[in-house]
Amino acid sequence: MSKNAEKWIAALRSGKYEQGRELLRESDRYCVWGVACDVSGLGTWKRAGPGMHTLEFKYGKGYGVKSSPPEKVIDWVGEGFWWEFKVAGRVGTDYTLMDLNDGDSVEPITFDQLADLIEAFLNGWNLKVGVF
Repeated sequence: MSKNAEKWIAALRSGKYEQGRELLRESDRYCVWGVACDVSGLGTWKRAGPGMHTLEFKYGKGYGVKSSPPEKVIDWVGEGFWWEFKVAGRVGTDYTLMDLNDGDSVEPITFDQLADLIEAFLNGWNLKVGVF
């Protein structure tokens, strides 16, 4: 497992980040990938517009994202991507970390649970069979 992935997992478990949904960051709430953006140090947070609580992760000249991590952050984490997981009891459906964070067609899970899932996957467990 890469040192960057370890840093991301530790941040998810730290209690420093309040979990949010749908966006990388809104006010002081982050999604699972918003935490990765924050700890990567590869960009900065800027308000998406006047009076808005949504923040964009700004990286490079003129680039900003609100709801999906930039490839730069995915590459920083390393280990391969786009991870999809089977959820026990759900036939024929794979879920990304964003789905599991946001509760898209599945019950959302906590940062601690996401950290456990990421760690298990990066340690070589075959999670395609279902872990929940």
